[in-house]
Amino acid sequence: MSGGRGAGWLAPGRLAMPSSCGVRALDADSGLQDNFWGEAGRGVPTALAVCSRLGCVAFAQRGLPAVVRVAAFPELEERAVLEVGDPVEYLGLAFSADGEFLLAARGVDDFQLDLWDWRKEALIASLPLDDEAPCDLSFFPLNPSVMVCVGELCVQLLVKSSLLGSTALHKFYVDVEDVLLEGEKLSYLGQRRGAPPRHEHGPG
Repeated sequence: MSGGRGAGWLAPGRLAMPSSCGVRALDADSGLQDNFWGEAGRGVPTALAVCSRLGCVAFAQRGLPAVVRVAAFPELEERAVLEVGDPVEYLGLAFSADGEFLLAARGVDDFQLDLWDWRKEALIASLPLDDEAPCDLSFFPLNPSVMVCVGELCVQLLVKSSLLGSTALHKFYVDVEDVLLEGEKLSYLGQRRGAPPRHEHGPG
């Protein structure tokens, strides 16, 4: 599912994007729009993720403490508020493909990666964020237990494991030094970020 700070498709023809202090859902055919407002005075979200499967948007505004809000469209209902630590901002957000989990990158002053069961507003596991400028976060489409954090200087694979009721994240580094020239930094395009979701057809 899409993450970062840009726009994402909520459903065929419905585009979610940051607004002045929340999220705007635009109907591409009619031009009509719905707005879900965050906290006044905190400005445009610093991170936004869309789950088209559930019609939900997660976003975070800058402020102390910064929180992640999950809103449902077209109901314009707040489904969850995720708060932990004392971050001033969130640098990235990503839903798993099934919409069950949310990965969040906290920025100043915490610099942590958090895995949430967002419906329960439950923090499952955390790890230090090694790269303070992540380009993007993503879940492996077929396995929500595998995630990736792409930064300017390194790529981290994250694997979730559970044992005796306890959940942990394990971190593995992908060595990219051999492919970067001096002064180069990584960027991440994501998977079909600009393509709208396909229509799903039932039997018959």
